[in-house]
Amino acid sequence: MEIKNLGKADGLPPVDWAAVAAKLDAGSAPAPEAVSVRDADVVFEGDAARVTEPDALARIAKAWADNGWPAEPDASGAGITAPFNAPSQGPPPWNVYRIHPRSAIVTLSAEPGGLTRFLF
Repeated sequence: MEIKNLGKADGLPPVDWAAVAAKLDAGSAPAPEAVSVRDADVVFEGDAARVTEPDALARIAKAWADNGWPAEPDASGAGITAPFNAPSQGPPPWNVYRIHPRSAIVTLSAEPGGLTRFLF
């Protein structure tokens, strides 16, 4: 992994990726309805591929349902459905995508702060 400390000119230390990854794995969010990592903003860049495998769609829908959005696999097998979603998403089924990250930029909001780009 290549690490670039984007906050070096401001005297900020590089972000520790292992700590960020541990928070991602633990589902660390600032509040139950939030999806960002506690004390950090994380932006992933990479390639997206549509998920169409029935077992994968079922696992993803269950994860969302377990966190309060009653999603379930659509009967057509094309994606997921739920009783509600953002109106801008159009009618169900909604496609699901898996991101294969190439890089991430992490900004720490807690002391000592930090701004680092990680190339995977």
